[in-house]
Amino acid sequence: MNASRRAIAMAACTGMVALHLTFHMMVALAETQVRKTDVAEVFCGVGSIWKAGAAFGYHCEGFDKDMDQGMNVFYANGLEEVVKMVGRVKPGGLLWISPDCSSFCGLCVAQTERSLQNPSGNLSRNCVKNGNFMAMVSMMLFVLGWMLGACPVLENPAGNWIWKLPAVRQVFEHIEIWNATLCRCRFSRGRRPKKAYGLAGPVPWIEELNFPCNHSKPHEKLAKMEKKNGKLQINGKSDALKESASYPLRMGQKVIEIWRKNAATCKTNENDEKKHAKSASSSWKLCMEDSSAVLQGTQRSDGFWKMCEEDMQPSSVPTSTWKNCLE
Repeated sequence: MNASRRAIAMAACTGMVALHLTFHMMVALAETQVRKTDVAEVFCGVGSIWKAGAAFGYHCEGFDKDMDQGMNVFYANGLEEVVKMVGRVKPGGLLWISPDCSSFCGLCVAQTERSLQNPSGNLSRNCVKNGNFMAMVSMMLFVLGWMLGACPVLENPAGNWIWKLPAVRQVFEHIEIWNATLCRCRFSRGRRPKKAYGLAGPVPWIEELNFPCNHSKPHEKLAKMEKKNGKLQINGKSDALKESASYPLRMGQKVIEIWRKNAATCKTNENDEKKHAKSASSSWKLCMEDSSAVLQGTQRSDGFWKMCEEDMQPSSVPTSTWKNCLE
């Protein structure tokens, strides 16, 4: 591994600690793994990315609590599992990370109190604390994948507050990033919910994932105006919001096509990787022994699954517009 890349990664994650794991400990744990995965999708939901990769014949993995309750980064075991999954991604492999966007959306500002002056929001609210934690974990995994030679991509709606979070800005100050805006409606059939996914990654081919809205067909609205107690309110439509958060399979196929054209997975010697994993395991054990911050049975806050609804995104957000969030 390039020593300068490791140094940059350590600097990018300065001050970040997820449950009992520092970034240094994540690196040690990831290096115990055999590099065999071509495509890994973190917080994958319906799994359109990794399933599309598998359809192309690649070795793929997904990670999401809906797949397995053990795949939960709010528990120590779940966090370690996702770190190990990132460690299995081959050099050049695709690492797609899409943290929950619900607490970062405009519809929830009244509850989260996020703003330009305070993008981290009201930390007394569980949905805010858990959203910020998931975003920080995502950035640590992003940097970890980049350090190990994978191609990480962070996805969240283009207009969301996540792009202003200190953890996100800190990482992007250390690693050169390319951006794209991918509109869900380009790959939808039937109903076309409004959703503009913002993408960020450390490789130029990310810009090939720019797919702005290019049709005049009506979009499925994600919110509705309602009058309550004499006041007009904007409320999310839960069914439409849920659908908009799921990638169409056609979108997953296009992502895989563009990735494999530009960054085909490097072939590695499996025996060498096994030797590396065996020697690295001792390093991980030392990290665990030296750590005084191991939290046994760490659990999420009870209010985590009662998070705010997702955002009502415009049908097309130019990359130049949301990219300014990073500046």
